Amino acid sequence: MTSDNLAKALINVQKDLKPVPRTQENPFAGTKYASLDDIMAVLRPLLVENDLALVQDPVTKKEGDTVSIGINTVLIHSSGEQMSFGPLFMILEKGAKMNMAQSAGSVITYAKRYAISAIFGIVTDDDTDGVQPQVKAQQRSSKRSAQSKQPVSNEPLASKELQKKINDAATAICTLSNNRTNEYFKSVLLDAQKAGGYNNLKTATQAQANKAYEHLKAFYKQVRHNQGLDQATKQAEQQSQVHWGQQ
Repeated sequence: MTSDNLAKALINVQKDLKPVPRTQENPFAGTKYASLDDIMAVLRPLLVENDLALVQDPVTKKEGDTVSIGINTVLIHSSGEQMSFGPLFMILEKGAKMNMAQSAGSVITYAKRYAISAIFGIVTDDDTDGVQPQVKAQQRSSKRSAQSKQPVSNEPLASKELQKKINDAATAICTLSNNRTNEYFKSVLLDAQKAGGYNNLKTATQAQANKAYEHLKAFYKQVRHNQGLDQATKQAEQQSQVHWGQQ
């Protein structure tokens, strides 16, 4: 079965495809990236215009104790012609403060984004959410003291900019964890508060707030590691000839 109609439609999509806007912010890297929603908002009208449908479904495999989840992608033309891609597999692990379902949802979204970008040649900064923090991930000790230190009078208080960075970092962790509940957000901030050793962020010293922010950076990196997203980046690059840009 020939794929002349599908090939022509795919060429037309790539010809008319515009740069994908980057609406999501990574507070650690100070950059923006394109989410799956951003990509589909640009791509979907072109698919409809060229009589194309995009179908993606998750698949799993188990090797020993290791469970991987992947995405199969099928491009279908109205003529009945089809083209299959994948699957792109990624190791599934339970993330920090996340259950397996939440981790799976995050990995599936990540894999869908990579597959679509590879098929249509979309090049954006959609990987800047994976920028490596400069600090190494550290284990959070269960024995941290719950007692907070009061700021010393001769130490400067945390700047408004740093306070905002801490809140933005906590939001980014909730988004990556697929858990945007207010309760989880507060628990992330509470962990940062314990790491910084203060009672209230508004009265924390600059040094205390810096410790809290470094803790959140390490936490963010650990969540990515537990989900297997860092490994997924390498896998996607190996399975596609598309240039993904600087990770």
